[in-house]
Amino acid sequence: MEEEPDELEPTEEDKSREAVDWSALFDAMADMVEEEKVADVLAQRASALAESEEEEAADAGDVYTLFTLREERYALPAAVTGEVLELPRITAVPKAPPVIAGLFHRWGGVYVALNTKYLLGLEEDGSYGEALVLTGGGGRVALLVDAVEATRHIRAANIRSEDVGGRAIAGVTPDRYIVLDGEALWSEVRRALEL
Repeated sequence: MEEEPDELEPTEEDKSREAVDWSALFDAMADMVEEEKVADVLAQRASALAESEEEEAADAGDVYTLFTLREERYALPAAVTGEVLELPRITAVPKAPPVIAGLFHRWGGVYVALNTKYLLGLEEDGSYGEALVLTGGGGRVALLVDAVEATRHIRAANIRSEDVGGRAIAGVTPDRYIVLDGEALWSEVRRALEL
């Protein structure tokens, strides 16, 4: 008679296989799938937010330099403005047209200081507090202003065409900044200086 083999003792590996809680494993896998879905959703949201921020930045409008003349507030495209100076010592030029307040020396160059109120068709009173250097027009020119306030984005859609008197005016913002047209302003400057 043949002996029946003894039942084999289960190995540790066999024991661990038996100890698998398949239900818990499936739940864990489902959680991993959920985490991947969540990660995908978060990545999509981040991408959408980044795109909307880029669109907002593009739609934020152009940057303008804000300054005051008397009670009026003006916005001039920052693309045509350079540095802001405390009112420099200006030397009057004999027999100069009224738009020219005089000349001043800065960084090894001579600049023409303009009576901005006269240039814009306002009543000139000769009182100013700062000089706003213009760029991109082919000359060393500074507008004399009462004070430069800040820079700010202004959307083109927020500039309403309005006749507020004066020259080189593109329109007015809802908060009553008179927006100047940079090219038209340079045309006025060239005409006044006969450049």
